[in-house]
Amino acid sequence: MNTQQTQVAVEDSNGRHHDVAVGMLEGYIERMSDPECSALAVRASANTALLIFRTLSIISASEDLTYTERLNRKYAIRQGRSE
Repeated sequence: MNTQQTQVAVEDSNGRHHDVAVGMLEGYIERMSDPECSALAVRASANTALLIFRTLSIISASEDLTYTERLNRKYAIRQGRSE
């Protein structure tokens, strides 16, 4: 495999990782509304995932901010506080 093929393979892999990360984060946001799920546990898991995805550069800083804000908003609503 030459350098160009390796770069394309890495870019394809990063794209798949990004898709999985976004899917997971969207799932956490959905679960935040599920009364069967602990809001605190969902929030902790989501924050851990955000930290890992950002550290590995799978999501951008702006995506990190967007998902963090959405999760915090959902958590506040779930706790009976509207922000």
